[in-house]
Amino acid sequence: EFPGDVLCFSLQKNGRVTGNTVVGGVISLFMNKESRCNSNIVEDSNTAGIFISVPAENNLVEANTVRRSTGSGVVVRRQIDHRDGPDGVSGSVLTPPTYRAPGIVIRDNLVEDSRFMGIEIDQTVDAVIEGNVVRTPDFHGIYFLRTDGPQVIGNRAEDFG
Repeated sequence: EFPGDVLCFSLQKNGRVTGNTVVGGVISLFMNKESRCNSNIVEDSNTAGIFISVPAENNLVEANTVRRSTGSGVVVRRQIDHRDGPDGVSGSVLTPPTYRAPGIVIRDNLVEDSRFMGIEIDQTVDAVIEGNVVRTPDFHGIYFLRTDGPQVIGNRAEDFG
């Protein structure tokens, strides 16, 4: 659990995070399957607005509004502070860099004024990034790293970089 987590779902299947308003923190879904995060408002997060950690499968992030996050607005990536050392802090990151999360869909979200990227996607396969609007991120509108076969459809990025 990260100090910025306001609403945290860990190891859930068929979970729903819907219709919430979060101010000053992040909505986090850690290692979830078949879960949805939709129709939420996240403002002034001290980290990412919405964070999906991999490994994960078949998660949907849809119709959310994220404003003024000090990290990226919507993030999908491995949790780098979970390690295999005896203390859980040292050693290698548990999720290998070769892992790819299937079935990730980021759709119809509004992301405004994020400190890093609007949408940041890492370690997925066939992710669908569709119909999102990203306005005024400090760096990239939509950023991919270690991602295989992404489908980027009908998004709008304005005033970035």
